[in-house]
Amino acid sequence: AVRFLRAVSSYNWLEAAAHVDALLFATENKLNWVSPDAFRDGAVVALLKTGQYTKARTVFNRLSSYTERKVNDVRVRMLGAAVAAVTGTETRADSGR
Repeated sequence: AVRFLRAVSSYNWLEAAAHVDALLFATENKLNWVSPDAFRDGAVVALLKTGQYTKARTVFNRLSSYTERKVNDVRVRMLGAAVAAVTGTETRADSGR
């Protein structure tokens, strides 16, 4: 978790993306080593920056049930729009209109 946060804070998207699977597993098993909202933001941006568009959409959607932010939160809408722009598909934030 510390390596992921350090990678995100230093814009090291490759390193951050490398930690997504382990932290996603932890989050889905209620081991919130990183706040789910902060994790979703960092993970999705890291995956988008490294060209892993489909995985970014999957992570965005899977984490929606663990985060506190609602679908109409501007941060969620912007992140969802970034994912939709590169994947050409709706995210859960888009379908919540």
